Amino acid sequence: MASGASLTPATYICVALITAAAALLAHPPSANRLRSWLAARVRWDSVERVQQVLRCKAADIWFSAFPFLGNEIQYVLLLPATAWFLDDAGATARHLSLGAFIGCYLSNAAKTQMRLPRPPLKLHVGKGSTVSEKARQEHERIAEQYGFPSTHSAHALLLGTIFGRALLSPGLGRQAFVLVHTAHVGLSRLYMGVHSLADVLGGLLVGALLAFGAFEPLGLLSDAAVTFEETVSFAGVHLGLVFACALARDDAPRAAFVASLRAPGGSIPAVLAATVMTQLVTGLLVLGMLRTGLSAAAKKAVARLVPAGRLNSLAGMVRVLLVNLSASAWVMGMHPARLLEAAASLKR
Repeated sequence: MASGASLTPATYICVALITAAAALLAHPPSANRLRSWLAARVRWDSVERVQQVLRCKAADIWFSAFPFLGNEIQYVLLLPATAWFLDDAGATARHLSLGAFIGCYLSNAAKTQMRLPRPPLKLHVGKGSTVSEKARQEHERIAEQYGFPSTHSAHALLLGTIFGRALLSPGLGRQAFVLVHTAHVGLSRLYMGVHSLADVLGGLLVGALLAFGAFEPLGLLSDAAVTFEETVSFAGVHLGLVFACALARDDAPRAAFVASLRAPGGSIPAVLAATVMTQLVTGLLVLGMLRTGLSAAAKKAVARLVPAGRLNSLAGMVRVLLVNLSASAWVMGMHPARLLEAAASLKR
């Protein structure tokens, strides 16, 4: 996905397929026929079979906590690491944020048009009497949302492909990483009872069209999608990265670590690993405090300046956009090594 790269035949094919799908969804009679065809094929037996075969306490914990690159919070935790420790001037971080934004945009647009239900609440894992009231409310909220296509599955394939290209050389290792990661996230959606097999396959189709051809030029089609709050959140992250990269200095201390991290054999010296982990934890802690403070201040400003009503909803979206823009701009502009250096200088 380098700048100026020529478009391949796969790009044109994928763009053509997405354009055809957008035209179909924008044409009510065609969208209704597709919805009826899909509704007849949305079944929950695949969810029940997966749960019957795999269901145990350990699997409950695992699939609840680790569908990497599918969940927003896990994606946000990975993005600063790519910005701080990959020597690519923020390219991977920008690709991840843009991919999350576009994947979310298209998946939610299709969900709104198709209006296909998710599996019933009784199939959701983790909604029993032992969980908190907040967790039960979250499951009820999810069950009421539309299911096709699965945004987690689309993100797994698209973002997994982007991440694999950044970290691994072309070959079986990269392909295995993308395959295992994508299968893991898709299986987690079935196991948790929040998506049917049709939802997962629909998400994988969205992810494949983006990952294998249409990712770069897809911004041209963004007007066809419906904006959701989470889409605005991803947009703010991406805009902050673009803004910071445009103003960034070239002396960020990233390159010194990259040569060792990519040493032959893939071994990472213990001291270096500890240094990187210290920087990552420090950076994430400060980022969390910064974002919490920005969000609280923005909420107070909106409450004081914007009257209740339709403008309040718009102001809320602008608040999310600006908070995430500021936080992601800080990620690109402030390497955690600088924070540790500043702390050390204060002790002298």
